[in-house]
Amino acid sequence: MTSASSSAQLIFLDLDGTLIGKDQTVPESARQACEQAVEGGHTLFMCTGRSIPEIYPYLWDFGFSGCVAGAGSYVRVGQEVLLDERVDPALIEPITDVWRQLDGMWIWQGSDAMHPSEGFMEMFLETAGMKPQDWAPYAESVAPYLGEGLPKSSAKCTAYIPAGNTTYEQVRSLIPDSMDVTPGSVPAGNTLVFEVTPKGISKGTGIQLAARHLGFDIANTIAIGDSMNDLEALKVAGRSVAMGGADPVIVAAATFETATLEEDGLARAFEKLVLI
Repeated sequence: MTSASSSAQLIFLDLDGTLIGKDQTVPESARQACEQAVEGGHTLFMCTGRSIPEIYPYLWDFGFSGCVAGAGSYVRVGQEVLLDERVDPALIEPITDVWRQLDGMWIWQGSDAMHPSEGFMEMFLETAGMKPQDWAPYAESVAPYLGEGLPKSSAKCTAYIPAGNTTYEQVRSLIPDSMDVTPGSVPAGNTLVFEVTPKGISKGTGIQLAARHLGFDIANTIAIGDSMNDLEALKVAGRSVAMGGADPVIVAAATFETATLEEDGLARAFEKLVLI
């Protein structure tokens, strides 16, 4: 490992709402911005709540050098895995029981397997996009990794609970204290979304690990995102950008707010940051 140039930036991009739109496409302006930043000597990382099976293979062609995936539970530089943190196996059944109690649906997400509840995939594909077929690429991406029942090992769980059945406060009280609970980043239908991850694991800790491994000073890191699971990333990075329309908490944590993805917000942020 060699120290990175002081002028080079290590850029961490959220995916959903930051690089990928609600229709599961990437605006041409965003793709070009990524490629131009890499050509300019900067290093790109995906920084996402998605696990490895959920990351579309074509995204790597934009020039990404690694990823912070699973909301920080999995960190990879090239093909070298720096971290693959898992939920305590003894907690998988009790956490799932919470979702059952609340009449919810869920998906356990890991770097090597995905375990959705019965009917989850149908519900999600029908309601997560702007139209029913928007998430077809997602179904194709995860299909080889789908397993039945509960996993023996997993990194995180995302649950969809019918609106009116619970509150964040109730879910927080029901989930073991050794786990963090964050509002989910991908809505689907009339539900409340919750992401559950091991306590102390976040996109922010993933950024720190990747930067340290690559020899980047944290001052030369940039995080861009739009959802609550991006909060720690925006706090940790040397500079940070909230996508247009992000939660006010995210905007307050960022160095500045850009336009929405659909308004070329990612490309405009890269220009303001003098990355392209």
